[in-house]
Amino acid sequence: MKCECGTEMKSRKENYRYTESGLDNVILLGVEVRRCRSCGRSEVVLPRLEELHRTIARTVATGSSPLRPQEIRFLRKYLGYSGADFARVIGVSPETLSRWENGKAEPSRMVDLLLRYMALTTLTDGVDHTNGLPAGCSECCGRASEANRPQSLHA
Repeated sequence: MKCECGTEMKSRKENYRYTESGLDNVILLGVEVRRCRSCGRSEVVLPRLEELHRTIARTVATGSSPLRPQEIRFLRKYLGYSGADFARVIGVSPETLSRWENGKAEPSRMVDLLLRYMALTTLTDGVDHTNGLPAGCSECCGRASEANRPQSLHA
């Protein structure tokens, strides 16, 4: 394959830090990387990108640690939501979601579980969450969004 500069690119297998996923801890082992010796341009060949993203989503959703900010963003994007739409579906303000995704606040355990549930049902059952939560989620979703609303304390 030729580079944009016209020089033939050399291909070899390498380990590649996949920062394009938005996650800092994804390293792809033995993927094809093409490099141009003239201009230094490189490109990574990822022939099954959708399968890769499903695998990353499954790994994130089945993890045992609380979701990190970048994992929340990854799962939201994997599910196909804009920030505003996702916030509406899970019952929080866009500002709250932004704080979670930027590490300024942490979601409750219930919201953490809801995000994982949404990702896993999409992966295993093909549930489409883009039109809201499926039937049966309302009880879980209601509790999840309630857990993140400010509570007023009365003496």
